[in-house]
This record gives sequence, C-alpha cells and structure tokens, in this order.
Amino acid sequence: MTRRCQAAAKAFALAAVFGLLAAGCVERTITVRSDPPGALVYLDDVERGETPCTFPFDFYGTRSLVLHKDNYEVAKQVIEVKAPVHSVFPLDIFFDLLFPATIHENHAYDVVLQPVTQPDTEKLILRAKELREQLQPPQ
Repeated sequence: MTRRCQAAAKAFALAAVFGLLAAGCVERTITVRSDPPGALVYLDDVERGETPCTFPFDFYGTRSLVLHKDNYEVAKQVIEVKAPVHSVFPLDIFFDLLFPATIHENHAYDVVLQPVTQPDTEKLILRAKELREQLQPPQ
C-alpha cells in the first residue's frame, strides 16, 4: 500500500471513530402545563418560564416543582423524574455515545391551580375577637 493510501485509510478510520462517538445523543426535556396557563415555573428553585413550557434537564431523581400565578394558590409538588431503560448503566453508554440516532425523551407534568379563596370578613373579625378575649388576663 502506498503512503498516500495509508494516510487516506488512517484519515477514514479516524473520521469513522469520531463519527461513531458523535452519533449518539439523548435529548432530555421536562414539559410543565398548568390549568390555567401562564403560571411561573420553578424547578429546584430555578425559574424555568411560564406554562406551558419545555426545558432541558441533565439529571434524574427527586425534584421540587413550584408554580406561582397571581390570584391562585402556590402549587408545590415533589416529582420523581425516573430514568428510562436506555439511561441505566451500562446501556446509557451505548445510547449516549454510539446509537446512530437522537432519542427525544420528555417527562410531562400537569398541574391544576386552585384560586385563592377570600376569607369571610365577618367570620374573620369574630374569630379575632374570640382570640383577643382568650388572651386577656382574668380580672
């Protein structure tokens, strides 16, 4: 084999190795929807946008999901983002590095927001008076 052929073969082999290493990819996303839409989303105390929103993530496990919207109660949930089979060792090495296609993995969460209830003013004042009487020292 001539030097030119050897150099071309080495270049081809090197390109093939890099092609295989760059081929695999897993895109992990979380989608959060709320009823009504437009709530501000926090995942692990990091703001991620307004519902409906989709954003990438890197790690599986237990996460804190919080939604805020004016005139609605704050919705707090602990969610478990479970790893699918293709993300468990040793299969994850193959799917992350060698699998010749992109795997799109999405974890979706739907949250129903509850409107803030306005307390009955008369009952609130009556309760305050009762508590005041309980706290006054006996005469």
